Amino acid sequence: MSKMYHSDTIIKYFKHLLYNPNMPKESMREQFKKILYETNIRNYDSDVINNEKINNLSKTLTDIKPQKLYRYRTYNKNSLDALKNNLITFSKPSSFNDPFDSLVYINPDNVFQNIMNHSARQDLAKWLNINPNIKNVIPDEMYKNLIALIEEPIENYQLTVKLSQPKFKMLIMLIIRSALVFLKNYPHIACFSETQYSPTMWAHYADSHQGYVLEYDQSIECHSCSQCKNKCRNAHYDLLLPVIYSNERYDANNFVIEYISQNLFANNPNVFVPNNDRLSMHKILIHKSKDWEYEREWRMISLCNTIPKVIQKPTGIYLGINMPEENKRILYDFAKVNGIKVYQMYIEPNTLEYKINSYEIL
Repeated sequence: MSKMYHSDTIIKYFKHLLYNPNMPKESMREQFKKILYETNIRNYDSDVINNEKINNLSKTLTDIKPQKLYRYRTYNKNSLDALKNNLITFSKPSSFNDPFDSLVYINPDNVFQNIMNHSARQDLAKWLNINPNIKNVIPDEMYKNLIALIEEPIENYQLTVKLSQPKFKMLIMLIIRSALVFLKNYPHIACFSETQYSPTMWAHYADSHQGYVLEYDQSIECHSCSQCKNKCRNAHYDLLLPVIYSNERYDANNFVIEYISQNLFANNPNVFVPNNDRLSMHKILIHKSKDWEYEREWRMISLCNTIPKVIQKPTGIYLGINMPEENKRILYDFAKVNGIKVYQMYIEPNTLEYKINSYEIL
């Protein structure tokens, strides 16, 4: 069982980090990463246990989350329609500008070795024990072969797997390819930043400073998919998480092994498919290269089958340095009617740094 921290301990620890002036903000992310990785939500644990873990993680996030987060937007019909409806829009990783986004590390040899390992055979035996109806789901010959694999001596088991190695490895490669496509095209992500003052992000995500930035106050509760009437099993996992920046890709070998069983039997009501961590996708999707560290990103992740609808009214609009006057007027008039503050971005004239700033105009 994974080590679990008591909620009070976590909260006190992160409050100490939050208010310790000598503790860099990046260290807070690293400490959060450690706690997140030690939090495993298993579908065979009780709801009481899992809810406690989720609540602990949510409280931790509340303590380390910045008071405000920002979204860089291009000025167009879609972004304006979303703004008018207080809608936070989501995208899939396949549409992101970074081809490495959600690209994990998977070693086919490691996956194969895990299958050969005796512990994998023990897991298989446990799985068959809790699924007595499996014999009615899979072909009879396959079921008999599985039982034979479990009952024969470990040496024979490993020899059998080795003899099937070429076929196994080809199957594993196909599964890995499928998993990578799945990670790029299934989840929905909304991206935020801790800063509205990044010239690079204004250039990349706000149409070369012709767009705008939306400010969201994190002390205001948003009406997310978790409050939808049609709740799905992932509803309470819609967490806003800080991105973890690393020089190495996320090691997803264990994810692939679970991906196999999840996809084989996920839609069969007669088969219980154990999941050792329902947060594994979230852990994968918040990993990015250190090259993107300047973005100071947070991600809202949804694993719903449909496009999520998260409603939250922005508290501020920052107008780009190069935004056309007509577009400024439209946003200004909208903000005035809806009680939203407006700021104008400008280049700091009296500094050696390449720095942008803002002043309030509404």
